Amino acid sequence: MKKTKVQRGKVLMYMLFLLVTSSTVKAQQDPLYSQYMFNGTMINPAYPTMDDAISATAVLRNQWVGLDGAPKTGSLTFSMPVNYKGTNFGGLLSYDKIGNISKTSVGFNAAQKVALGEDLFMGLGLRVSEDFYRENNSIFNTTDPVFMDNKSYMKTSVGWGAMLYSSRFFVGLSSPSFQSMLNQSSQKFAITNRPHYFLQAAYLFDAGENIKIKPNVLVQYVSQAPVSTDLNLNVLFKETFWAGVSWRSAGTVSGILQWQLTENFQAGYSYDYNYGKTLSQIQSGSHELMLNYRLGRERGNRVVTPRYF
Repeated sequence: MKKTKVQRGKVLMYMLFLLVTSSTVKAQQDPLYSQYMFNGTMINPAYPTMDDAISATAVLRNQWVGLDGAPKTGSLTFSMPVNYKGTNFGGLLSYDKIGNISKTSVGFNAAQKVALGEDLFMGLGLRVSEDFYRENNSIFNTTDPVFMDNKSYMKTSVGWGAMLYSSRFFVGLSSPSFQSMLNQSSQKFAITNRPHYFLQAAYLFDAGENIKIKPNVLVQYVSQAPVSTDLNLNVLFKETFWAGVSWRSAGTVSGILQWQLTENFQAGYSYDYNYGKTLSQIQSGSHELMLNYRLGRERGNRVVTPRYF
């Protein structure tokens, strides 16, 4: 019985692995986040221009709980304005594992804000990162040359982002890993990365003295894969507590909660439920935790809370 469970676990891991690989070309999706509307730096390098404070955000995500080899993701982003002309520098550290493949990324972010009007701005951002891959192929016990040996290699990725925004709305277009270059040309079966494109937008409505409503939309495109759409609605109560719900075209609904704990700290949690016939039977949902810390760029400066975008 125990042996059967182990074998089934390996089969499920192998099936999950095949979702993002093939015998000739292997591709890995970028990490998936449910609270992207509170942590836009991961998908758009221009996002930090929307904030005048020093900001650091940590996210931990456990996806498809109960499924062997399911994705596990962690990230840490940091950004800070370096002058009063809208220049912003930052960095990111992320770890993503799915099946037998793990990816660790270390990146640098640079962004610039340009005023187009009294309350209209354009943000442009660039990202450069080093991505370290490890493949534990020994679990497959096969003679297939693609999966026979363990592998490790490094890639350099370049990404870009643009955002048009005001105090009431924003529209963003980005490709955080637009170009990925293999640093070791001798690695024959390295993962082939395809650029991911993100189009996102949000608007903030007043719905009374103590209530604000913010709908969000995120569209993701990657070649040779279906277009993914995420529709979200968040409601802010008394400038302190966010409650939201999301629907994703891949067959997922999510509940999101965010608390403004103090002037500087904000914490969030989301739970994803997959209603697809296949995944709903072999896993029990996805959990995501988020913690954000913001600080005025000069001593004594207070940060504007809450942050709407």
